[in-house]
Amino acid sequence: MPKIFDMMKQLAQMKQEAGKIQQELTSHTYEATSADEKIKVTVNGKMDIISLKISPDAFATIKPEKLEREIKDTINEAIQKAQKATSELLKGTLGIELPI
Repeated sequence: MPKIFDMMKQLAQMKQEAGKIQQELTSHTYEATSADEKIKVTVNGKMDIISLKISPDAFATIKPEKLEREIKDTINEAIQKAQKATSELLKGTLGIELPI
């Protein structure tokens, strides 16, 4: 029986630690800006897009196909930054290393 109580205690501790990690992931933000600085993306550690800003003159100076590609690339860069930071957080906190 003592093993069951130890396991329940460990489970409660893990749940508490997971909640802390989730809160920390939500509170951190990561930004990426396109090379021409016309697009700026901010994501949080949960990979949610917090903001997407596109310079008004981007629509006049960049062809739609290139603008689409720039938006996608900038979003992906911000997500990669968040993934790397999340991986480092989990490695330091739980000893888990995620492939990026």
